[in-house]
Amino acid sequence: MTGGGDGGGGPGDSGEDVGAGRGVGSSSGSDGDGDGGDRSSGGSDGGSSRSGGGVAEGGTGLVVRAAQPGDVSVMVELVRALATYERAPDQVSLDDGQLRESLFCDDPQVFAHVAEHRGVVVGFAVWFVNYSTWTGRHGIYLEDLFVRPSDRGLGAGRALLSQLARVAVARGYTRLEWAVLDWNEPAIGFYRHLGARPQDEWTVYRLSGPDLVRVARRFDDVSPTGVGESYLQE
Repeated sequence: MTGGGDGGGGPGDSGEDVGAGRGVGSSSGSDGDGDGGDRSSGGSDGGSSRSGGGVAEGGTGLVVRAAQPGDVSVMVELVRALATYERAPDQVSLDDGQLRESLFCDDPQVFAHVAEHRGVVVGFAVWFVNYSTWTGRHGIYLEDLFVRPSDRGLGAGRALLSQLARVAVARGYTRLEWAVLDWNEPAIGFYRHLGARPQDEWTVYRLSGPDLVRVARRFDDVSPTGVGESYLQE
């Protein structure tokens, strides 16, 4: 989840802490706004991680660009800093090889942008493409957004969100969404100032570990040609 992007200090915006959603990835919608659901879609058309161009933010020396293979180590470092901020440093098992393979394989399902200040990466956003059955359109789910605490106040968090909004609008996507920890009041204030609205009527559920394996095996007697088996083989 996003834990510390900075907002650049707009009115009513603390700008210091931004929180999105680690592993929450809701996609298709069963609510009237098309949001919610528990099916996440990776989307193969989100390949901006391969584009090289950056977006400069005025004369601040801040540039937002698609992540490149050389950014992987610092991104993993920032993920660990984010986990520490979110009081869960022991829950991160990500390493450089995993992130590099996820972002830069032949058919990536997850993408990333970084914010640079005077040539140094100070923040990042990791995202993937989801889908709403209510609108029949894709959207962007922001998995992580984080800016190094020592570099907040530059507007890097706001700039990263703005770039993802540009991607969404350019592609005809209908939304950009994320989750935020309930206690992260500075982030909540920042998001509300941007115009984002909480989806309070929804609760996220997650299957993981032994429970995920148990459910996966519940229908082992289903024919191998069944839809579920075919999907798992893809």
